[in-house]
Amino acid sequence: MVAQWLRSANLYTLHLSFEVEGIVSDYQDVTFGMRKSPTWFRIQKNLTLSVNGVRVFCKGGDWGMDEAMKRIPRERLEAEIRMHQIANYTMIRNWVGQSTSEDFYELCDKYRHPALG
Repeated sequence: MVAQWLRSANLYTLHLSFEVEGIVSDYQDVTFGMRKSPTWFRIQKNLTLSVNGVRVFCKGGDWGMDEAMKRIPRERLEAEIRMHQIANYTMIRNWVGQSTSEDFYELCDKYRHPALG
Protein backbone atom coordinates (compact mmCIF):
# COMPACT_ATOMS: atom_id res chain seq x y z
CA MET A 1 0.00 0.00 0.00
CA VAL A 2 1.24 3.50 -0.79
CA ALA A 3 2.18 5.57 2.24
CA GLN A 4 -0.52 8.18 2.89
CA TRP A 5 2.03 11.02 3.27
CA LEU A 6 3.00 10.47 -0.36
CA ARG A 7 -0.62 10.86 -1.51
CA SER A 8 -1.48 13.72 0.85
CA ALA A 9 0.23 16.70 -0.79
CA ASN A 10 -2.08 19.68 -0.66
CA LEU A 11 -3.09 21.37 -3.88
CA TYR A 12 -3.43 25.13 -3.95
CA THR A 13 -5.04 27.53 -6.39
CA LEU A 14 -3.24 30.68 -7.42
CA HIS A 15 -5.35 33.39 -9.06
CA LEU A 16 -3.35 35.68 -11.33
CA SER A 17 -4.83 38.73 -12.97
CA PHE A 18 -3.44 41.69 -14.84
CA GLU A 19 -5.05 45.10 -14.90
CA VAL A 20 -4.58 47.88 -17.38
CA GLU A 21 -6.00 51.21 -16.23
CA GLY A 22 -8.17 49.46 -13.64
CA ILE A 23 -9.65 46.91 -16.08
CA VAL A 24 -8.66 43.23 -15.90
CA SER A 25 -6.98 42.43 -19.21
CA ASP A 26 -6.14 38.80 -18.52
CA TYR A 27 -6.42 36.24 -15.74
CA GLN A 28 -5.71 32.60 -15.05
CA ASP A 29 -6.19 30.20 -12.15
CA VAL A 30 -3.30 27.77 -11.65
CA THR A 31 -3.52 24.69 -9.42
CA PHE A 32 -0.25 23.45 -7.98
CA GLY A 33 1.20 21.35 -5.20
CA MET A 34 4.40 21.77 -3.24
CA ARG A 35 6.92 19.19 -2.11
CA LYS A 36 10.57 19.34 -1.33
CA SER A 37 12.43 18.69 -4.57
CA PRO A 38 13.13 15.01 -5.07
CA THR A 39 16.68 13.83 -4.52
CA TRP A 40 18.19 10.98 -6.52
CA PHE A 41 21.11 9.05 -5.10
CA ARG A 42 22.77 5.71 -5.69
CA ILE A 43 22.68 2.86 -3.17
CA GLN A 44 24.55 -0.11 -4.55
CA LYS A 45 23.15 -0.66 -8.06
CA ASN A 46 19.70 0.84 -7.45
CA LEU A 47 18.66 4.43 -8.07
CA THR A 48 16.70 5.77 -5.07
CA LEU A 49 14.28 8.70 -4.83
CA SER A 50 13.72 10.79 -1.72
CA VAL A 51 10.61 13.01 -1.45
CA ASN A 52 10.25 15.39 1.49
CA GLY A 53 13.33 13.71 2.98
CA VAL A 54 11.82 10.20 2.97
CA ARG A 55 13.12 7.45 0.70
CA VAL A 56 10.45 6.20 -1.69
CA PHE A 57 10.33 2.88 -3.47
CA CYS A 58 9.14 3.93 -6.90
CA LYS A 59 6.95 1.73 -8.96
CA GLY A 60 4.94 3.00 -11.81
CA GLY A 61 3.95 3.03 -15.41
CA ASP A 62 6.19 4.00 -18.25
CA TRP A 63 4.09 6.52 -20.14
CA GLY A 64 4.66 6.79 -23.86
CA MET A 65 2.77 9.04 -26.18
CA ASP A 66 -0.80 9.67 -25.08
CA GLU A 67 -1.92 9.01 -28.62
CA ALA A 68 -0.03 9.42 -31.89
CA MET A 69 -2.09 12.39 -33.07
CA LYS A 70 -2.24 13.91 -29.56
CA ARG A 71 -6.07 13.82 -29.54
CA ILE A 72 -6.65 11.83 -26.35
CA PRO A 73 -9.79 13.08 -24.57
CA ARG A 74 -9.27 14.34 -21.01
CA GLU A 75 -11.77 11.76 -19.70
CA ARG A 76 -9.75 8.85 -21.11
CA LEU A 77 -6.48 10.35 -19.88
CA GLU A 78 -7.97 10.79 -16.40
CA ALA A 79 -9.17 7.18 -16.33
CA GLU A 80 -5.71 5.92 -17.29
CA ILE A 81 -3.92 8.03 -14.66
CA ARG A 82 -6.51 7.07 -12.03
CA MET A 83 -5.80 3.40 -12.82
CA HIS A 84 -2.17 4.03 -11.89
CA GLN A 85 -3.37 5.22 -8.48
CA ILE A 86 -5.67 2.22 -8.05
CA ALA A 87 -2.71 -0.07 -8.84
CA ASN A 88 -0.77 1.67 -6.01
CA TYR A 89 1.84 3.05 -8.40
CA THR A 90 3.84 5.92 -6.95
CA MET A 91 5.04 7.66 -10.12
CA ILE A 92 4.57 7.98 -13.86
CA ARG A 93 7.64 8.11 -16.07
CA ASN A 94 6.92 10.41 -18.98
CA TRP A 95 8.97 8.55 -21.57
CA VAL A 96 11.29 11.04 -23.36
CA GLY A 97 8.86 13.85 -22.53
CA GLN A 98 6.29 12.72 -25.11
CA SER A 99 3.28 13.84 -23.06
CA THR A 100 3.21 17.62 -23.13
CA SER A 101 -0.44 18.48 -22.50
CA GLU A 102 -1.50 20.57 -19.54
CA ASP A 103 -4.19 17.94 -18.85
CA PHE A 104 -1.52 15.28 -18.31
CA TYR A 105 0.32 17.32 -15.68
CA GLU A 106 -2.87 18.60 -14.02
CA LEU A 107 -4.17 15.04 -13.66
CA CYS A 108 -0.82 13.81 -12.32
CA ASP A 109 -1.10 16.52 -9.65
CA LYS A 110 -4.73 15.61 -8.94
CA TYR A 111 -3.90 11.93 -8.41
CA ARG A 112 -0.60 12.74 -6.63
CA HIS A 113 1.68 11.10 -9.18
CA PRO A 114 5.09 12.65 -9.74
CA ALA A 115 5.59 12.76 -13.50
CA LEU A 116 9.25 12.18 -14.17
CA GLY A 117 10.59 12.68 -17.67
